[in-house]
Amino acid sequence: MRNVDFRQGPYIRKARYSRCWLGCQFVSFLLRSNLQMTFVRKVLMGAMAILIAISWSTGVSMAQIYLGPGWGAPPPPPYYRPPPPPPPYYRPVPRQPRVYVVPPPPPPVYGEFPPAHIQWCLNRYRSYNPATNLYLSLSGQYRVCRSPFG
Repeated sequence: MRNVDFRQGPYIRKARYSRCWLGCQFVSFLLRSNLQMTFVRKVLMGAMAILIAISWSTGVSMAQIYLGPGWGAPPPPPYYRPPPPPPPYYRPVPRQPRVYVVPPPPPPVYGEFPPAHIQWCLNRYRSYNPATNLYLSLSGQYRVCRSPFG
């Protein structure tokens, strides 16, 4: 690597000083200036040399040294509180289905037909049943016997 004398010109090898470009520009200005080497100038150059050495060894950028943390590096990611745990899940208690007990209908009570009605239906229809008052018609359906007496 070639040694560069800073007093020869305003150009700086940026490959070596890329991390602390602002500080190197300031040091280069101090070296190029025609001012006398005063005490203030010596102190400033020493401070800049220390800052450059710190930035090379720790990786801290010059913007962080001058302006404080947060200027040279991106801000830290925001802190988000973790979401609360989900509510506990309880399976519903299986319940027995409701059973509706409907009492059976009472047996049909056939009214007593007068004997004249029963006799008339028996004479008219051969398939007449006096217990149900039904007869079998020619179409195959059971029908109620209606007499003039009943």
